[in-house]
Parts: sequence; C-alpha cells; structure tokens
Amino acid sequence: MKDIITSNQFNLHTRIGNKLFNYAFLLGCVKKYNREIVLPSYFLFDSLQNPPIINNDSKGEITLHCRHDGFDPQYVDEFFEINKGKSVELNLSPFFQSQRWFEHCIPYVEEMLQFKPEVITKVKEKYAFLLQKPTIGISLRLGTDFTGDSGFFKPKYTWYIEALNHHFPNWRTTHQVVVLSDNIELAKTIFKDYPFMYAESNQTYILKYDSDHYHSPKAIEQLILGSLMNNVVISPSTFSWWIGFLCKHRKDNKEGKIIHCGKNLDNHYLEKTKNNYDYYPQDWIKF
Repeated sequence: MKDIITSNQFNLHTRIGNKLFNYAFLLGCVKKYNREIVLPSYFLFDSLQNPPIINNDSKGEITLHCRHDGFDPQYVDEFFEINKGKSVELNLSPFFQSQRWFEHCIPYVEEMLQFKPEVITKVKEKYAFLLQKPTIGISLRLGTDFTGDSGFFKPKYTWYIEALNHHFPNWRTTHQVVVLSDNIELAKTIFKDYPFMYAESNQTYILKYDSDHYHSPKAIEQLILGSLMNNVVISPSTFSWWIGFLCKHRKDNKEGKIIHCGKNLDNHYLEKTKNNYDYYPQDWIKF
C-alpha cells in the first residue's frame, strides 16, 4: 500500500471543524497526487455515504510537517514529488483551513461529504418544527475559545441582527431564524428580544473537549441541521464555516446566502498566521 496517505492521529487533538478542513485537504490530495486515504475510525465517517478506508493501525512511512498555517502549495507539491512511491503520514494539526487547498476538486469534496439519507431524515424529523418555512440559520460560537484575548475575532452580537436586516429585510415574515450554538441558553439571553427559534438545548453542539474525540459525536446532528438551512449567518469558527459550506453546496440550495464578517482571527493570531485572508470563499457574502 505505497500510494496511500494516512494520519494516524486523525481522531485526536482537534475538534470536528478542524477535522473537516483536514479531511477536505486529504481529499484534495487524492485528486492531485493520485493517492488513497486510509484513516483511523472517527465518528464523522459513521454518517457519511462514502467514508474512507478505515485502519486504526495504518501509518505512513514518511511524514509531511507543514511549515505554517497559510496556503503553501509549492511546498506540498514538492514533498509529494520527492516521495513518490512512499506512503505518506500527514501531521495535520489545525492546518489547511482554506478552501484553496481543495478548489481543484470541490465537486468531489461535496460528494465525499454527503451524509447518509437515513441520517438526514432522522434530523429532519427531529427538527421538523424548525423547518416549516424558509430558514436563516445563525451559527453562534460562544465557547471557551471565544472568551478573553484568545486570538479569535468576535463580532458584536448586534452584527448578527444587522446582517439579518440588511440581507433579509423582511425576515420576520418571510423566514424562520434558527439559532445553533454551543451555548443555547446563553444565546436565548442574548437574543431574548427577537422571535428566533433554537436547536434544542441538549449539548449536541457543544464545543467541549472529551478524552477521545475532543468533541461530542452528537455534533453531527447540528452540522446536518445547519446544512439544512436555506441561508446562514456564521460566526468566525471552523464549525460555522462548515455549516456554511454544506449549506451552500447542498444540491437543492444553490441560491442560499452565506453571510460572514470577513475575519476569523485577531490580535496575535492574525499577526503570526497567513490564513485569515483567504479563509472565506469569494462567493460568500462579507458584511
């Protein structure tokens, strides 16, 4: 199995938003370098129609370490060229957070991130009360990484309302606004003056570390629910980014609007990384 790419610790360390960027990068490698992915078991794969090959013991013979957070294709191209015929282990960490890594095969990434129909049906049935009219999802990150000077950009809560009013001026009559958050009860307090509805407060969207996966497997439920929105207004988080991607690329939702604030990092994080400037796809709407 020489023509494989692996990441032996794929199921550890970072949470599902980061993992989705990692996985999309790997899918890009499949098409660009004619490789095959072999990964350890991970809860995301249980819900996909076309999961990768699963092998918990597989590990590449030579490791690709990334130089920085930014888009650096020449470095990766040269690595794979030099190491033709060798199985490659990828040190993924939180890198590859840009669609540019897989722009050459977006339809393939869409295909490989299709959820099983029975899983989608289950989510639709559970949250049918939220889906009675056209929807606008607000994906609001409120977790511990967004407290204090953590380096993540935090738009004011009024920004979400301003985005609604600007892009959907008649939203009160034309749409149902659905709030998805890692802290639903706090979100209810923040938006107490608005007629929003909320994904149930059962920790399904919690961005809380656990010893095995650094995220609750129930996050898949909220990822799918977010993807079922007709439009979304997203906070600067990887989980929200993927709700935007899955919503935008849903086959029956090509006209959906994905609204973002234009930033994902701030302060010292912004200074030391290079990925803030191409983080959002150009066909999404900056507000």
